[in-house]
Amino acid sequence: MSIIPNSIIEIKPHLNAGKVLSEVESIKLVSPTTFFSIPLAIEKVSAGFPSPAQDYVDRTLDMNEHLIKNEEATFSVRVASLSMLNAGIDIDDELIVDRSLDAKHNDIVVALIDND
Repeated sequence: MSIIPNSIIEIKPHLNAGKVLSEVESIKLVSPTTFFSIPLAIEKVSAGFPSPAQDYVDRTLDMNEHLIKNEEATFSVRVASLSMLNAGIDIDDELIVDRSLDAKHNDIVVALIDND
C-alpha cells in the first residue's frame, strides 16, 4: 500500500473533526463461511404490488458470492465518524472493503493517509 504525501493532497478539516484514536475499531478478516443466506423466489416481480402466488422459494443466495470477489484482500471495518453520512454511511455501519479493487473517479474508498 502506498501512502500519498501531504504535498499532493489537501486534507479537509471536516474529515478530522471528532476523530479520536479510541474510536478506531480493529479490522477483522471476513470469513467466507456462509452464516446467512437470502431466499430467492422462483418468480420475477414487476414493479408494483406483488402477487401472493409468488411466495414459492426456489433457492437461496449466498451473499458472499455477491459481496466478496477476492477473499484474501477483503475485510470488514466498523465506521466511527459521521464524515460520510451524506453518502449514507453512518456510525457503527459495517463496511466490506476489497483492497484489490482499483478506485475510480467518484468511488468511495477507505484510505490510509499519514498512518491515519
